[in-house]
Amino acid sequence: MKRKLTLAIAASITAVAFLGCSSEDDGGELFGQAEVALTNAPEDVACLRISVDGQRSDVRTFSVTPGEKQVFVLDGLPVGVVSVSADAFALECNGLA
Repeated sequence: MKRKLTLAIAASITAVAFLGCSSEDDGGELFGQAEVALTNAPEDVACLRISVDGQRSDVRTFSVTPGEKQVFVLDGLPVGVVSVSADAFALECNGLA
C-alpha cells in the first residue's frame, strides 16, 4: 500500500525546515539541507520516501517506527527552488522496488 503525503498538509509531518546552503564540496558546488519531523507516524507506515527535485533530483528512504516521534535530516540536497514530495509505504524500505 502506498500513501501519498503532501508535506504542506500532512498532519503527521509538522516541520520541514530548509536550512539553506550547508556546505560546499571541493568543486565549489553548494549543497542544501532539510529536516523532516514526524510527531506521530501512522500505524500502517513502515517506510517514508522523500523526493527533492531541483537542478538535480535526490530520493531518500527512511524506516519509520509507527507512533513515535522521528526526525530525518537530509544533507547534500540541491539548492535553489526545489519541489519536495513524500510517499509513505506499509512495506519496509528494503522491500520497495
